[in-house]
Order: sequence, then C-alpha cells, then structure tokens
Amino acid sequence: MRFKTTFKYSILVLLLLTVFVGCSPPRLSYKDYIEIDTTYPRQEELTEQDVLIIRKGDDVYTIHPQAEYQVGAVVRSKRRYRSDSMARISPYDFALLWGVLADKHFYQQISISQGGRRYFFQPKRNSQLSIDWIYLNSSNHHLIPANDNIKRALRKVRKNDRIEMTGYLVNVHANIRGRTHTWNTSITRDDRGDGSCEIMYIRKIRINYDVYE
Repeated sequence: MRFKTTFKYSILVLLLLTVFVGCSPPRLSYKDYIEIDTTYPRQEELTEQDVLIIRKGDDVYTIHPQAEYQVGAVVRSKRRYRSDSMARISPYDFALLWGVLADKHFYQQISISQGGRRYFFQPKRNSQLSIDWIYLNSSNHHLIPANDNIKRALRKVRKNDRIEMTGYLVNVHANIRGRTHTWNTSITRDDRGDGSCEIMYIRKIRINYDVYE
C-alpha cells in the first residue's frame, strides 16, 4: 500500500512539474518605451546567410533565410497550430495590421479570422476601407521562434497587442517521417492568395514595452 501511495505521489509531482515548466512565462530581456513603428514592415536583402537546422526527433527542418525583416503591427487575430506538417517549428500564426490600419478607428472596421494557415478579412458595414488597402496593410505571418523564450513570448501575445518582431523571412525544407515538405515565404507585401503569407524566423519580439530575445 505504501509503495502504491508513493508511486502515485511521484507521478503527480512529475505531472505538476511538467505543467509548470510547459506554462512558465517568458524571461524578460529588457524594456523599451519608444513607440513601436507600425508604418510599414522593413525588409533588406541578404548578401549571404547560412542555413539554420532545426531537429525535432527524427524530423529535420532546414531554414533558408531570404531577407532581413522587421515588422511593427497590431495583432488582430492569433491562431495556434498543433497538427499540421510545420506545427512543431511554427506553432502560431498572427494576422497583423500596420499603417493606417494599426489605428483603432480603422482596424475596428474589419472582421478578421484564421484557419488552415490562412487569414480571412471582411470590411464591416459602412467601412471606409477598400479591399486593396486592406491587402496592402495586413498579412498573415507564420512564426518560427528562434528559441523557447521567444516561443513562450508568442504564447502570451493577445489580440490588439502592439508588437515588433525582428528576424528573417525564410523558406523551409523539411524531412518529416521520411517525406519532404517545402514551405516558401512571401517576400512582398502586395501579393495575394496562396503563398502570400510571410514565414518569419523570429530572433526578437517586443510586446508593447516588453522585449524578449
């Protein structure tokens, strides 16, 4: 009886530790009180950049940076993914708005949702915004955190947070369970439809005033 009680107690402690570690908050790197620039994403061509390798058990993800990238924006929708081919390295998609659309008066005129690694928007009745303008000033971002701290920071992001993310736009070539997958990023802000989402490898994220690296 004592053995069974001790065993059950050990299992309970292990489960509690697992939950605690898995839900631990991100470690704050520093504070930044300068206003986040949400005018337009900034992108610079890479002259040379080594590939990055991420291993998840037997699965291998090769990350090919295409451009340096920084985006300041308002998060209008957030979606967690767990079961698609890239979920192990890219657990979140954020639907981001910048420019004029980062202003509350305008972003409240748009309904936004996400699903299937896509985002969907619809101007509300009496909206002042054109479809073309919304396309140019918004995008769905597939997010690949560079480390566990940034992953935990992504988890704490909420709708309407103002964020700034710094890193790379990347293409991903993956070997998952013996099958090859390719995931290519958009490198322009004016494309539409399949393939128009940005795939971003995040080296730093700022959430309002808090910066995580």
